[in-house]
Amino acid sequence: MVAIAGLEDIHPSYTVIFPAEKDGVYTLSAFPPKAQDEATIHIDQYSGAILADYRYDHYGFIGKIVAWGITLHKGTQFGLINQLISLLICLGIIFVAVSGFYLWWKRKPKKGIGAPKAPGIKKMKYFLILLISLGILFPLVGLSLIVVWLIDWLFIKRITFIKNLLNA
Repeated sequence: MVAIAGLEDIHPSYTVIFPAEKDGVYTLSAFPPKAQDEATIHIDQYSGAILADYRYDHYGFIGKIVAWGITLHKGTQFGLINQLISLLICLGIIFVAVSGFYLWWKRKPKKGIGAPKAPGIKKMKYFLILLISLGILFPLVGLSLIVVWLIDWLFIKRITFIKNLLNA
């Protein structure tokens, strides 16, 4: 398998998956730092013949985008520059979160939390319809929204400390 991997020019980060049954195949699978070097090759365990050779070039448009997205997210597609850009993005997100809280705290009125009152149900009906539709379309999102709403309704609104903080 190592010799075949060398002949087929597979990135050295490949893994070998051994056949699980008598009629199974060896699989060489490489997910290297650059998306363009990805490969999956199936090899007959008795003859060494290549049964399938599936590489980045065989991916469809969405497959190529996903492969690029993974390597960009891992910071390997463009090496150090990719990692530095990702670090800047991460630090920017942290800065926005921390500065947002700080600015809210500095401008918060003495009484209340400083947020506008929520509109009534009549004004919210289109938003609620959209929210319910998306919850049905994406069930895990809908389930998480229900869980957050239940936690808020059952616990958060009943905690005296939080009530006092919100009314302070």
